[in-house]
Amino acid sequence: MTHTPPGEKVWNSMHQDAGTNDLIAYSGDAISMYTHVGTHIDTLNHFGYNGRIWNNFTVEKHLGSRAWDVCGAEKHPPIVARGIMLDIAAMNGVDVLPPSHGIGAKDIADCLKHQSDRAQPGDVVLLRTGMMKYWHGHAEVLRDGAWADPRGG
Repeated sequence: MTHTPPGEKVWNSMHQDAGTNDLIAYSGDAISMYTHVGTHIDTLNHFGYNGRIWNNFTVEKHLGSRAWDVCGAEKHPPIVARGIMLDIAAMNGVDVLPPSHGIGAKDIADCLKHQSDRAQPGDVVLLRTGMMKYWHGHAEVLRDGAWADPRGG
């Protein structure tokens, strides 16, 4: 794990007061990168409130040394669906969207129209921003400090 509720009280990566940190139950895992980047699915143990996550599971009873024993990605069934890739960067005439570009409903609707496609219930929609161009360029990916170490390292 990269973040645990008690560990966040020490690191205070969200820069909150002690009372707020007592209420926030923030957990995160790592494989070879922090899992809250790129294409991913947040699980029901990702955020909680007052030491409890979804379904009232608690840190004391359900969080081991390395992982939650409930509500993880291993509980999800396989996803088999039609996939659509919306190339938001290409629609905007760039290889890579600028870091300040927040993708919203208008981008998605415009891109579906631009690509002469439509999303149907049950589809999996992937958004291409172009950022993967910098996969091997660590400095470029971190240029705005977006993924910097919460402790300032």
